[in-house]
Amino acid sequence: MVIGRLHLSHFLKLTLAFVLVLTGLELSANTATGSWTSFDFEGSKVHFYRPQKSKRANSQKALMINLHGCAQKGSVLKDHGNWETAADENQVYIAIPEVPDGGVYAGCWDYYGLGHKRDRGHNQFILKLIDHIKGLYAVNPHQIYLSGLSSGGGLAMVQACLAPEVIAGVGLNAAPSVGSMASDITSTKLSVSEIKRNCLSLAQNKSSHLQTQVAAVIFGDNDFIVDTDYNRRNAQALAELYGSDKEESFDLSTLPGTRLEGRGTLYKKADQKLVSLIENNGLGHNWPAGSGIGFGPFVNSKSVNFP
Repeated sequence: MVIGRLHLSHFLKLTLAFVLVLTGLELSANTATGSWTSFDFEGSKVHFYRPQKSKRANSQKALMINLHGCAQKGSVLKDHGNWETAADENQVYIAIPEVPDGGVYAGCWDYYGLGHKRDRGHNQFILKLIDHIKGLYAVNPHQIYLSGLSSGGGLAMVQACLAPEVIAGVGLNAAPSVGSMASDITSTKLSVSEIKRNCLSLAQNKSSHLQTQVAAVIFGDNDFIVDTDYNRRNAQALAELYGSDKEESFDLSTLPGTRLEGRGTLYKKADQKLVSLIENNGLGHNWPAGSGIGFGPFVNSKSVNFP
């Protein structure tokens, strides 16, 4: 069965790290949209998007879990995150949970430190949510992704390290690094080698599965909340963990969105695309919806279309 990097087209188009012609992707010509519903899961509300039906309606679909940031609600990303078109085109389920129990530190997801376990806290919640959705829908077990803003991105990175055999890829938006603390957000204290070591310490005997992941990292040059160096170091650390041996630039002007100034870096191994890094000019500490319409706390629609 083809897994991981060979399904990169699904993930990179979903997170819109860049637009490249890749194989293995069948788009639907139907322009109708899917539908949002919601359900309660272990005391938290989960917003859930089912994509429009296609000719392959009975086939397995990818799953993207999108995590909001601190002082933000999942409903904001549901209403203004601009997920629908990407989900319909790629036949992907979107799940946007509200942080359990109001979160920590003003509604943040718990990405802090290195004491993470799969059977406790927010890590357990996400893994159980994945299993719950898999029990209800035909989810491709090799195409389960996480994305998030700020603390949501921080937890997405933790989960990618903690359960790499479950998580096929991540979309990190202004995300603190694995092992960082709340007091570290304005100035990163972690080197690339420390981030790698922290990730491997969480992966333990599952570390070989890191070689099957992909990642897209995006941040704005106007982010004055989370140190922008986190993004560069996260991208480089993941690229090295994934086995990248080549780095090249790409042009943001080819991407969908409504503000496409900035810089793009692609990390590769031979012809395999592993990690993308986007610095989007004019973007602050915001989810880059790129739709040109709508608004919400910590969402910027004048940006690259990250979904």
